[in-house]
Amino acid sequence: MIISSWNIRGLNRTNKQREIVQLIHNHSIDIMGIVETKIKLGKQDNVQFKMLPQWDFLTNSNSDSTNRIWLTWNPCKAKVHILHEDKQWLHVLIEDIQNSKLLTATFVYGLHTINERKPLWHFITSIASSIHI
Repeated sequence: MIISSWNIRGLNRTNKQREIVQLIHNHSIDIMGIVETKIKLGKQDNVQFKMLPQWDFLTNSNSDSTNRIWLTWNPCKAKVHILHEDKQWLHVLIEDIQNSKLLTATFVYGLHTINERKPLWHFITSIASSIHI
C-alpha cells in the first residue's frame, strides 16, 4: 500500500486537480493526504467528483471551516475511519484490504504560530507515548 501527502496550496484550479490525479496514477498511490486545499465548504463534493469520482474522501471540515485537510483513498485497496479530527490533523485507522492489516496515520497541517501549534504537539506526543514497541 502506498500512502502519500501533498501541501497543494490551493485546489480550486483544474490544473492543480489534474496534478493530484496524475501523481496518484503515476505512482500507484492508494491513499493521498491533501493539505491546504482552500476549497470552501459546499464546493468540495464537486471538486472531489471531478478529480477522483470512484474514490472515497474525508475532510476535517467538522473541526475547521477552512477545510484544510483532505484524505482520499481507493476503496478497492483500503477502508479508512477517522479516529480523531482537529483543525490541524486527521488521525485515521487504515485497513489494508489486500493484506488484512491495520495501521494508523496522521495527516497534519500545522498552524502558523507557536501557541496555535501547541495542541498539535500535545496530540503527537500522546500518540507517540501510546505506541508500544
